[in-house]
Amino acid sequence: RGTVVSSPDSSGSLNDLGPFYRVELKLVQPLWTFGRLDATETLAREGLATQKARSALTGQNVAFDASRAYWALAAAAAGEAIARNMRRDFDQLQREVEKRVADESSGVSDADLFEVRTSSYSIDRLFLDALELRRTAADALRVVLNLPGEDEPALVHEPPPSVEVDEARNLVCGWFDNHE
Repeated sequence: RGTVVSSPDSSGSLNDLGPFYRVELKLVQPLWTFGRLDATETLAREGLATQKARSALTGQNVAFDASRAYWALAAAAAGEAIARNMRRDFDQLQREVEKRVADESSGVSDADLFEVRTSSYSIDRLFLDALELRRTAADALRVVLNLPGEDEPALVHEPPPSVEVDEARNLVCGWFDNHE
């Protein structure tokens, strides 16, 4: 009765109320579930065990990805050091060849100098590629470990893991076996 904003009734008014009814509702669960309840419980337990195994496997996969990213960075850093040394040695070689070209009695010609300079461009390209690989590996490690900032993660000077193949042709990694 009335409208949304006004009503002729008050909160204490009992006018025009009908009789009250009492209803009782009973639900009956059968005593025999014919094994469905036990099967559901077993399935739920197996589901929980599967979820725990999946969580453990995810943790192991993250640890493995972090390990791979770290060793990729370590390999990239070593490759950069080798490329830097090779570049330094090639610069020294180029200076030596330039000296010998100036000395006509040495038997070194401009063609030899040209060959060294051509090779130095390849060495420079290898060095730049090594720098790029190191930056990429550092970025990958930062992403896997969720590290802040732009600084490269510090490398720990630890020997790489030993990897062997036993008689049954199974891969055995000594570092993971010793450092669990």
